[in-house]
Amino acid sequence: MSDARGASKALRGASNRLGKRLGQAVKHTRSPRADFDQLLKDVRDPRKLAQSYYLMGLKRGLNKATDYMLDGTFTFDKQGDLRSPKKLKVDVRLGLPGQSVKPRSFKINADDFGFDD
Repeated sequence: MSDARGASKALRGASNRLGKRLGQAVKHTRSPRADFDQLLKDVRDPRKLAQSYYLMGLKRGLNKATDYMLDGTFTFDKQGDLRSPKKLKVDVRLGLPGQSVKPRSFKINADDFGFDD
């Protein structure tokens, strides 16, 4: 097998694996490199993905903190300091786009996010 044919076969195999991972059918053309490059356009930049998940978590966290203020989980003492129970149970729903969402609970110690005893 020539080097060019071997490279083409390797690119087609890589395209098939990437397409499967992305959940996309691969349309093979005469150019395995172009097929692979087309699939790469659908792969998200990991830094942008991390930033979008960070922002989503930040928004959810602020919403949850606001809910805790409104329902009395967080309170102010006589000195005006914000107080929290020593342990919090946070119920969330987790899932990636295109996958099922599953409920999950996290138990967090108040000192983990800056509350003193």
